[in-house]
Amino acid sequence: MSNILDEEKTLDLDPSLRNILVRDTLIALTDYNSTNYFIYRGEPMGYQFEMLKEFADFLDVNLKLVITNDMHGAFGLLEEGKVDMIAMGLTVTRDRQGLVDFTVPQIQTKQVLVQRKPENWRKMRTWDEIEDQLIRNPLELAWKDVYVQKGTIFADRFSILANEIGDTIHIHIDHDREVEQLITAVAQGEIEYTVADEHIAKVNQKYYPNIDVNTALSFPQHVAWAVKQGNDSLRLEVNAWIVDYKKSTASRYVYNKYFNNPRSVNIAQSEYHSIGGGKISQYDEIIRELSTVYDLDWRLVASLIYQESRFHPEVTSWVGAFGLMQLMPATAEAYGVDTASPPADQIRAGIQFLRWIDKQLPPE
Repeated sequence: MSNILDEEKTLDLDPSLRNILVRDTLIALTDYNSTNYFIYRGEPMGYQFEMLKEFADFLDVNLKLVITNDMHGAFGLLEEGKVDMIAMGLTVTRDRQGLVDFTVPQIQTKQVLVQRKPENWRKMRTWDEIEDQLIRNPLELAWKDVYVQKGTIFADRFSILANEIGDTIHIHIDHDREVEQLITAVAQGEIEYTVADEHIAKVNQKYYPNIDVNTALSFPQHVAWAVKQGNDSLRLEVNAWIVDYKKSTASRYVYNKYFNNPRSVNIAQSEYHSIGGGKISQYDEIIRELSTVYDLDWRLVASLIYQESRFHPEVTSWVGAFGLMQLMPATAEAYGVDTASPPADQIRAGIQFLRWIDKQLPPE
């Protein structure tokens, strides 16, 4: 706990921080994408997730995540007190400052145009040939179709930009796709243009080398967490923590891990990435098949295995429970498995044991 928490005056500003400590849980809202929060090989990951986990550990409380890509809905949940804070990488704007209280900034970014390079860009002899076919001057956006995510600040930026250039920009508010999905749509030729924060755009450029993200559309802007207006004790505590955290090597490590790491491409394109691949573990097919045989929800079984062993079949606990489903030796023997049994047999035995437990429960 920081020195701020030792000062009763800070805690007495309002109940927001004290409520979290009494509840023993920080409830934070973030969004689901390739940088903020995702699942890889059954493990939660992401820039915002790791920062939130660090802050919750600092407070010595548990972390509960609420995941949504609905920007308008996020502000509503904060106002209603359903969450303590929003950690979606929000850009600080004057309009948003009328809705929430922002913390000190985490990073700076700027809005950039996402456009597709020429079809045969790899065969062009000089970079100038590519440049000639890309928009570099915002004046060239006149009468172009630009798609933006609902609830973001990007539509407002284009309205201002259209006024600045004295011409029309066709702005399409997309109600179904979030920023990274719109970037994918540009890369795949479904739409021509979208806009994204530069740090997000550059990460996605690693996945899609045929997109260009070098045309800036705004001045540098702060990115920060948000708390409900008036929740000063929580805001001050977050501010103090962020100031110290940004000085740490952990801060630089986490940022580089998600925004400057070449391996992030391999992770994002892996079949075990929750966004692109959709697989939870290498045992998904076995879990699905055996769960169907014994009439259990395979997602429930997968969640249990993740909780028990993190999908590591060689794990043995200090009390002797072993394997993917952490069966005790006596239980394992009853279902015909031991520490040398292959993963499929471990899963079968664990599911049979779950069915036995289910049958012992009285009917509702």
